Amino acid sequence: MMGVGLIDDDGGRIDDDGGRIDDGGGRIDDGGGRIDDGGGRIDHGGGRIDDDGGRTDDDGGRIDDDGGRTDDDGSWTDDDGGRTDDDGGRIDDDGGWTDEYEGRIDDDGGWTDEYEGRIDDDGGRIDDDEGRIDDDGGRIDDDGGRIDDDGGRICDDGGSTDDDGGRID
Repeated sequence: MMGVGLIDDDGGRIDDDGGRIDDGGGRIDDGGGRIDDGGGRIDHGGGRIDDDGGRTDDDGGRIDDDGGRTDDDGSWTDDDGGRTDDDGGRIDDDGGWTDEYEGRIDDDGGWTDEYEGRIDDDGGRIDDDEGRIDDDGGRIDDDGGRIDDDGGRICDDGGSTDDDGGRID
């Protein structure tokens, strides 16, 4: 859809139903808007997604954040059966909510910062291979899901990690 540039979805909606959005080195601003990635793919390596107050639905789709950054401040990311790859990138969930129902987050060498936010890993999987998850004052619910912390680090400073029927390796 784009190369290096800007997609501004201020209060609007972007539908990527089975398609592909390529944000290589660019930026997507979803301030108060909505991104629907149903069965599609968002490549944003080296780019940035600002989802401040907006909503990103990754139902069966895929978001690649390789070397990029996703800011989810005060918004909601729904990864229902989808996948988010954060290889060497960063996901900031400051006051937001990431709902990962039967989906997957790969944090391979990346950084997931969940400051006063919430991650629901309901039947899904979080791979933290040599990455880092910071849960500063936030909450991680691992209800029947799985967190693989292979060489990674989970920092739970003032936060809460609930492993209700889930698994942490």
